[in-house]
Amino acid sequence: MTQEEIARIFHATFNGQKNMMTPNLITYGSVPGYVYEISSGEGFRRETIYGVTILTKRGERTKFNQGGFMRLEDAKYYVKHFYKEA
Repeated sequence: MTQEEIARIFHATFNGQKNMMTPNLITYGSVPGYVYEISSGEGFRRETIYGVTILTKRGERTKFNQGGFMRLEDAKYYVKHFYKEA
């Protein structure tokens, strides 16, 4: 899937609204059966935080969303491994 196709899925699912805590898009991607968005925002102490939003490829919401990562590397690691336990 292309970034544009994934962006359309997210836009349709969330009506174009951004996550309140992590509104700054970093990237879209896909893993087997799912599409994801990694984004960033500002925490309560003005530190950068990262969040991962995961949808099925049909745009259905999942229970795998995760926020509060303090490092981008940790958010990327989560994306690479969550679906193996789904």
